[in-house]
Amino acid sequence: MSASRRPVVTEGAVRDILRTHYLLESKGARQLDSFVDRNYKVTTTDGREFVLKIVNPDESDNDQRVQAQLGVVNHLRGHGFTCPASVVNKNGLHTWKSTFPIGQADGPEELCVVRLMTFLPGEPLGRCHHLFCGEMYKCLGGFLAQLHAALQDHPESGLTLDGDNEWMAENAGRLLQFMSSLEEEKMSRDICTVIKNVESSLKERGHAMERGVIHGDFNDYNIILHPATTDFKACCVDSKKTFGIIDFNDICYTYRVFEIGRLIADAMTNCCCSDREALQIGGHVLAGYLSVRQLSTEDVTMIYDAVCISFCQYYVLGTDAMSQQTDNPFCCLGTAEARQWLERVLALSSQALWEIWTPLLSESGISM
Repeated sequence: MSASRRPVVTEGAVRDILRTHYLLESKGARQLDSFVDRNYKVTTTDGREFVLKIVNPDESDNDQRVQAQLGVVNHLRGHGFTCPASVVNKNGLHTWKSTFPIGQADGPEELCVVRLMTFLPGEPLGRCHHLFCGEMYKCLGGFLAQLHAALQDHPESGLTLDGDNEWMAENAGRLLQFMSSLEEEKMSRDICTVIKNVESSLKERGHAMERGVIHGDFNDYNIILHPATTDFKACCVDSKKTFGIIDFNDICYTYRVFEIGRLIADAMTNCCCSDREALQIGGHVLAGYLSVRQLSTEDVTMIYDAVCISFCQYYVLGTDAMSQQTDNPFCCLGTAEARQWLERVLALSSQALWEIWTPLLSESGISM
């Protein structure tokens, strides 16, 4: 999505929305990072903190999906997860729509979903590099497994994967449409090979792989660390007490193993450690995940490709977004690192990567 599809929302408009629709007076508003939407953290005159989200117009036209997303958040809150609470407007609505200029202040106006949520206190995990360690990654893996377990039987209704969603690995072939910005021929060939591997693997074993509701954007800037938490070894018993989670706009029903691969790839692109330690991250994540719930043989076999296609998505879509959204520096986070790690991991075989991970799994009493 290019910059021309992001809603333009001024701080003045934020104050007007709060006053008119929520009967709240704002004393401050700060724009938060977002790839495609506009998010503002607002503080009211009585000291309360909220997040006002204006969803991009392309994701605002599916009312059933918007309501299904709210249903998932409420479901997770009911299962002990720390998530933002939705705030109703003066008419009792959790979501509503208004027109906003798209792309620039004098751009055409389109309908966008508006929602207000409570602000989740704590620090985004992506800003806590000093706490990154094997036990933390293990906790993250356990946290994702707890989320998948809580959504085990959640219905697909309203959350069916959009076939045009290039961020979901089930639609790996969609990446081909975003590769015109890539300059290196060898890298383009390697990415095409990864795409073909994912597509052929899904044809071969997709029928036996687990599908279900996923968060869809389970990365370290959407995971909130409670301020006092530093002892991850003690917290691995129940990661829900350690982490909160935000931003549920990408919830959908798809293959769950790709979310595990995305978590591993995201952690590797954002780590500040040696290559050897970074390559071990997948072992820590899987040790945490598998301590909570099991994966089928077919899903385990897919993990290497799931990590590789995640690197491809970060690099291809990040590069394309940077060429389009020159006003949004958030787009470039992790793009260069994803390219470097894609090269590094492709130089290894799946077997070589598992040889790095397996001893870490054994240390946690998990045999593959």
